[in-house]
Amino acid sequence: MFPNSFCEANITVIPKPSKDNAKKENYRPISLMNTDAKVLNKILATPVQQYIKRIIRHDQVGFVPGTQGWFNILKSINVICYINKMRNKNHMIISVDTENAFDKIQHLFIIKTLNKMSIEGKYLNIIKAIYDKPTANIILNSETLKAIPLRIDTRQGCPLSLLLFSIVLEVWTRAVRQEKEIKRIQIRKEEVKISLFADDLILYIENPRESIKKLRNNQQLQQSFRVQNKLTKISCISVH
Repeated sequence: MFPNSFCEANITVIPKPSKDNAKKENYRPISLMNTDAKVLNKILATPVQQYIKRIIRHDQVGFVPGTQGWFNILKSINVICYINKMRNKNHMIISVDTENAFDKIQHLFIIKTLNKMSIEGKYLNIIKAIYDKPTANIILNSETLKAIPLRIDTRQGCPLSLLLFSIVLEVWTRAVRQEKEIKRIQIRKEEVKISLFADDLILYIENPRESIKKLRNNQQLQQSFRVQNKLTKISCISVH
């Protein structure tokens, strides 16, 4: 459907400042997409922006039009203030960072998720074509290496990819919301359990010892994201 150049990207690496350049993890890959592909993806992103609020709950403020990060900051402040007024305190706020989440989402899972979210027809077929055979050419020392096929990741520099990522992440967050053993915090009539800015998550939980164990060990939660990720970056704040 598209020429090969349409699905190609050139990747170069830039050293991170004040880091040891002898270590590969201290380089940041920068991807440059085909300009025609970016134009098409921008056109495709427009209807998704109008539709995305119907399928993503208000606790996700990353890449969702009309939302801002301070929404969830205010939510966290309200939770802390509410807990501080309680007599029995067994609560915790957990900040979770999924490891390299953007780079590990399987393309097939993206397509299945969109279909599950009732995104179908010609629109879905175009996205399938875009993610059918993407390749990347790595430029190293001014030399272009042999192209490599991509089967995972959302494409850097693509106006559509951030929206697709938010939709796919919603699958994982729904699993968290529905998991009864991860105890949410009840504030009057509102149940508060999770806030998100893209792949950065904040969990508001009661009975933290059992809830954290469930979060780490529940295979269903891990498989629902399908990114082969590890929840290694976890910061906890016990509210007293």
